[in-house]
Amino acid sequence: MERFLRMLTRDVEGKIPMFSEIQKKKLHVNDKEIIKKLSSTTKTVTKLLDKFRLNEALETLYQFVWNDLANDYLESTKARKDKEVAISVFGHVFITSLILLHPFSPFVTESVWKEIKKLRLFPKELLISAPWPK
Repeated sequence: MERFLRMLTRDVEGKIPMFSEIQKKKLHVNDKEIIKKLSSTTKTVTKLLDKFRLNEALETLYQFVWNDLANDYLESTKARKDKEVAISVFGHVFITSLILLHPFSPFVTESVWKEIKKLRLFPKELLISAPWPK
């Protein structure tokens, strides 16, 4: 997915807006759905980690990243005309997913984090010091 994100950003001319800069009215139905699922997943994973139910937290993340993000959302972005919005939303969800996955796979997620530093708001920040999503 990291490679796909970098490929998309090369194909788009001009600056890709940060997710926080996008107006809600520009969001596609699929964008709103993946953001809603990300929020739900974040809450669930946080609660499970607080209860030390690591296996369930990781399974929840796996289902979200593999099924919702990779299978459903990623495929839906390929034919979209508003690539800047789709890339921005995908980037936000992907970066948040890396933060959520970091406790389970710190070396891999930190490596991917370094690869996408040009796509992040604070490129010099390490993943381990990134704030936990709310």
